[in-house]
Amino acid sequence: PGAYASDGSFASFFKCADCGAGTYSTRGATHCDTCSWGSFSPSGSSSCSECAAGTFSASATSSCSQCGEGTYSGAGASFCYQCGAGTFAAALGTSVCVDCLAGSYSTGGAEQCSPCAVGSFSESGASACSPCEAGVVSLSEGASACSPCREGTFSSSNSSCDPCEPGTYSE
Repeated sequence: PGAYASDGSFASFFKCADCGAGTYSTRGATHCDTCSWGSFSPSGSSSCSECAAGTFSASATSSCSQCGEGTYSGAGASFCYQCGAGTFAAALGTSVCVDCLAGSYSTGGAEQCSPCAVGSFSESGASACSPCEAGVVSLSEGASACSPCREGTFSSSNSSCDPCEPGTYSE
């Protein structure tokens, strides 16, 4: 196994040639077969092995390649998928993308999530941040919720609380 008789005969083992990387043969073979995409084999193999999750193979190879940052794959993959919006993959060889934490967001294929800007917020797994509505604010980056202004102040924008003018008040 893993070798073949190139002249088509069932010659002794010493006349058989090893199958190259990305190919295989069974006992008595006259040629080597190519491994399918999503699998691999070192030279001299009698079978191909499936690529592990987080790796891929798009051609006859001796090993599988890791998926890049921002991408993922399941077992036996011939390519890696881009992480969807609201998720990310920070490491090479990832088999699943992770949801962005509340207060952050991502577009497709992200290696990391970005924090929401002052004046906006997000829940976990967000593809974009939402602006705070009138009367509530987020005063720092990465807010997971907007908050009302404290007593004696009011919000004319979604990113700051201003003191009430003399003769007015806010509860």
